[in-house]
Amino acid sequence: MRNKYVKISIVIIVLGALVYVGWGVYDYAKWIKTKKAVAAGGFTYQCGASKIINVIPLCRYTAPGVCSCPLCPLVCDNSYQVDITPQAVCSVGALNPAVVCISPTVALANTKTMGTPLEASLGKQAIFAGISNMMAGNGVIATPSLAAGRIEKMVNWFDYMIASFRDK
Repeated sequence: MRNKYVKISIVIIVLGALVYVGWGVYDYAKWIKTKKAVAAGGFTYQCGASKIINVIPLCRYTAPGVCSCPLCPLVCDNSYQVDITPQAVCSVGALNPAVVCISPTVALANTKTMGTPLEASLGKQAIFAGISNMMAGNGVIATPSLAAGRIEKMVNWFDYMIASFRDK
């Protein structure tokens, strides 16, 4: 009887591990596809692997000409202001390289490709791309999920090991 419970426990643990790894591989496949789309898209504004340091959700008009998100007046109503660490590539076509302003339509469209919801992405790496950093109606936004990040680290480690063998 005891042997039966041990076997059931082992099967449950193995299945749980397989589901966890499979989820990571699925998220990683979406993350890589989005990275490739950004790289091949020729967007005038691009920010690769920027760290999200702040998200101001649901910006609103508080008075005529006044927005609750100070740097997103063009897409103010219900948009998101995302503050990121500036990178050299962010200055291409950007009004302010440290801020991305995202309309609700773009945020909704990208929930299908984003590993993690925008609001829960503080401190995470993200890719942004669009016609400008005021993403009113288009853009590619991606943040890797924790599972995708772990798979990417394993893939990078494996690539590093293969490259080190090739060099010799």
